[in-house]
Amino acid sequence: MPVPRAAAGLTVYSSLRGLAASVVSPAVLLVLGGYGLAEGGLRPVPAVVFASGLVLAGVALLDYPRHARFLPEGVERVCLMRRQLLPWTRIDALERASRSRIGSRRRDSHGADHAPVRARSGGLVARCGARRYLLVDQRESRAEFQRLRALLAAWAPDTLLRASEPVDDAPPSDLYRRRRG
Repeated sequence: MPVPRAAAGLTVYSSLRGLAASVVSPAVLLVLGGYGLAEGGLRPVPAVVFASGLVLAGVALLDYPRHARFLPEGVERVCLMRRQLLPWTRIDALERASRSRIGSRRRDSHGADHAPVRARSGGLVARCGARRYLLVDQRESRAEFQRLRALLAAWAPDTLLRASEPVDDAPPSDLYRRRRG
């Protein structure tokens, strides 16, 4: 009996905060730029703000991943308005997204500031040659990572897993997305 497609793969989700920010940010720029254009006519600053909102809206709709599905044929990136399948033959490695927090600094036990800290546990990206595709914007749970490692060994042994294992017991990425029923 064949294994159902959903049972054969793994789905990892982006954060709700990232999804909300990807929708709200362009909307704010579009409203502010549109208001500036309506009130003051075609001026450089409102035009640039409005154009920036259009670009961010395009990125949010077409390229910001809601979730990634790891399937036998490759990784499917699911965005708001498109799906993209990256076959395992194109993917060189799965890596962590570099996430640095602006202004976050390491503090010692006496409260003294040190150099900024780069978080080592961001989301996953797929490296295809020189290009990197964001798969999810948050780290997965340890169980999801171990499942991903096992699936990768079975389906794409030539694809490197350069992502470090999550350091703590983070909840599963689908914690707030489980369907009832």
